[in-house]
Amino acid sequence: MNISYDPIRTSKIGLVIYENGLSSYILLQKGVKVDTLLYSGSFFNSEQVKKGDSILLKYMPLFSVVSNIENKPYKGGSLCRAAGVGSVLIGKKKGKGILKLNSGWQLEIPLTCIASLGVISNKWNNNIIGKAGKSRWLGFKPKVRGVAMNPCDHPHGGGNGKKVKTCSSI
Repeated sequence: MNISYDPIRTSKIGLVIYENGLSSYILLQKGVKVDTLLYSGSFFNSEQVKKGDSILLKYMPLFSVVSNIENKPYKGGSLCRAAGVGSVLIGKKKGKGILKLNSGWQLEIPLTCIASLGVISNKWNNNIIGKAGKSRWLGFKPKVRGVAMNPCDHPHGGGNGKKVKTCSSI
């Protein structure tokens, strides 16, 4: 496995090489390191599930944190894909798994959907810009409020400063 940075995503991605020689990129879970063996598939025989494994919800233990969850079987992961996000599997009943999302919502999803165990990596991806010039290098131009302009430059411009409201007593 090779850990990579994707500028479009908030999380880290990893290049996974499968036993049959195929390779693909996956969303990495927190705590997964390089050269870790991950399981991905619908048939799971072992009782030991570790972070980063992608298995059916029916094989996941209760109260485990899962991410990159499918809404419908074979559709692909569509829930909990941002950095630092995960949901808790709080119950299983009648072929449905009950997930509690970060928002507090509870979803019922078929147990034949695949999810990855663990929270998505790279939670604190705060890019502090630090100075105005750096945001200009990124292509952002400064914005000037219309009220701060002259009347010839903007319809909101001009005037003798801001009007201050005063409280008049009787």
